[in-house]
Amino acid sequence: MVKTHAGGNNGIAYILVVLNSGSIPARDIKFEVVSQVALADSFGSGADGDNKKRWLACFDATTVIPLLHNGAHLSCSFGATEEGDRGFWKNRRAEIPIIIRYKGWFGKAYDERQTLRIVDSDSFTGFMWA
Repeated sequence: MVKTHAGGNNGIAYILVVLNSGSIPARDIKFEVVSQVALADSFGSGADGDNKKRWLACFDATTVIPLLHNGAHLSCSFGATEEGDRGFWKNRRAEIPIIIRYKGWFGKAYDERQTLRIVDSDSFTGFMWA
């Protein structure tokens, strides 16, 4: 899931959280973007080359989580939104369909489809007290 890391009056920074909610460890976890068009449509004006390299590294074919125990989670930085779509992601319109590929402990392969939504996870309306 995409989760709010920190937020304030000027913007919100996000992390991508990977949680193994299953009953056995997961191996060789990879993420793949389903639609490059949807990904491009989610970018704000701050999505320059350096930021893309940094915040989309989770989708690189060489990025693999070798093992994630059941109940464990990992995270990485995942961009930011700013007023007027000046951040890496557009405000309230960023949705990215992905496939999560992984293997179970006994070698069976799985492909799970999910849509990542870039929204403030601290407030379901987008407004809250500081």
